[in-house]
Amino acid sequence: DEELQEWYTFLDAKWNRLPPARRETLQDASCENFAQVLSALLTKETGWITTNLRDTGLRVARGEG
Repeated sequence: DEELQEWYTFLDAKWNRLPPARRETLQDASCENFAQVLSALLTKETGWITTNLRDTGLRVARGEG
């Protein structure tokens, strides 16, 4: 738990150092901290990868959510 808290403290500090315009853009995307940015990017990339795999004819299981 302590290591995880240190990690999020580090990421939140990075978030707070973003230029205001960039942070505003991300907040408009409903991102309130760096962890949410990473989650949003991962979700976006996973969706893109899954779509491309399906387009090649591979069967890809649908995840929850």
